[in-house]
Amino acid sequence: MKSILCCLIISILLLAACKHATKHVSISISKAALRDSLLKNRLDTSEYIDWQKSKINGVIFILSHPKITYQILGIPDHISPLITQYAGYYPSESFKNVSIKGCQFELYESIDVLVLRKIYFSNTDINFITQNYRLNSSTILASLNKIYGQAVNHAYKVSENNEDFDAIELPVEKPDTVPHVDGNPARWVLLFQKGQLTELDYNGSGH
Repeated sequence: MKSILCCLIISILLLAACKHATKHVSISISKAALRDSLLKNRLDTSEYIDWQKSKINGVIFILSHPKITYQILGIPDHISPLITQYAGYYPSESFKNVSIKGCQFELYESIDVLVLRKIYFSNTDINFITQNYRLNSSTILASLNKIYGQAVNHAYKVSENNEDFDAIELPVEKPDTVPHVDGNPARWVLLFQKGQLTELDYNGSGH
């Protein structure tokens, strides 16, 4: 009788241990899945070009002082008449378009600010230094796959001046903090022709 009772107690203890082990394994798997999910989300939100850290030739920020920018890049190649019919970076301010060495800026004379809008890499030797990459006329679309893989995978076709390009878009900040322009996230658009980077557009506004 004692031996039967002992066997019964041992069986109960073993069953309880198995249940505990199964529960522990289940929790461990759940934590691993959660970790993988968090890692994936972190990778998803790592693809952006920080507008506050990126600089032309590693020196000139997106928003700069006209006089300093002219000293570094040179005298403007062209300055347009005052533009009032559509909104620029500062919607309430009129501006002029300024072209210097393949870069296009908006000039706000009333507040003494230049805002970078485009870089035409096919017409310049400019380097655009982001927080983690250097973009220039030698940049090819395939080279961005490692750092901006999702953006490259979502490349799309566009036509500009009767020419075809591959385009990719990247947020100007981490996706969870991106300001919106007319309901759309502020973004960079990079245009490639035959795999070669030809143009970078900044679609952001003062915020």
